[in-house]
Amino acid sequence: MATSNRTNQVLKRLIAVGDVHGAMSRLTSLMAKIEPSVEDRFIFLGDYIDRGAESRAVLEYLIAFGQKYPATVFLRGNHEQMLLDALAESGVIPDGARLRDVSPRFARNAWVCDTAILLQNGGMATLASYGGGLESIPAEHIAFIQQTELIHRQQGFLFAHGGFDPNQPIDDQKDPYLVLWQRDHSPVHDRLQAMNLILVHGHTPGPLSLNRIFSLDTGAGYGRELTACDVLTKTVWQA
Repeated sequence: MATSNRTNQVLKRLIAVGDVHGAMSRLTSLMAKIEPSVEDRFIFLGDYIDRGAESRAVLEYLIAFGQKYPATVFLRGNHEQMLLDALAESGVIPDGARLRDVSPRFARNAWVCDTAILLQNGGMATLASYGGGLESIPAEHIAFIQQTELIHRQQGFLFAHGGFDPNQPIDDQKDPYLVLWQRDHSPVHDRLQAMNLILVHGHTPGPLSLNRIFSLDTGAGYGRELTACDVLTKTVWQA
């Protein structure tokens, strides 16, 4: 579960994209409005799959997008982690590490098996998009998800799906539970202020917020808007 701090690109725009959740038509409409350029860096904040009907198409699109714009950063959401956990539990990923193996916090609250957790959180829609079970997911898609990053820091911004544990080094979150699942950000305010950082996150569907913490999950997984923001200028696009 890697972190990223790639800063060597001269940027025109630094664009964060909120949770897609299988909403392929919204994603393509959003990108048509943004008109991506090789001078941009895109940070996708995770949760590409589940809930919406087109998770497979979304992953195919993102894989191609990363090939066309190799500076793109793809962060891991809790839904990607749930899928990886289920794939490891089922043996599709041999010897795959699960979140419960590295996170005591998650393990304490994971009362059912990882496959059940996935299916209870919108995973049925993902499997339906592949027309089968976990074994029907292509190796290329699994590899893409495995290569997603936990945290990215750049130009005064900290990008994470959920948040971070202020009691761990930001770039070395040994227990990644809060990176993937945090909703209450009050514990990180002081740390962000001390480090002069703005947190940009998804995960919690709600209204767009561009205050000290940027919240970009505006509910595409529930039929609402998909949002992107150039964090350098606070320019917002929605579809």
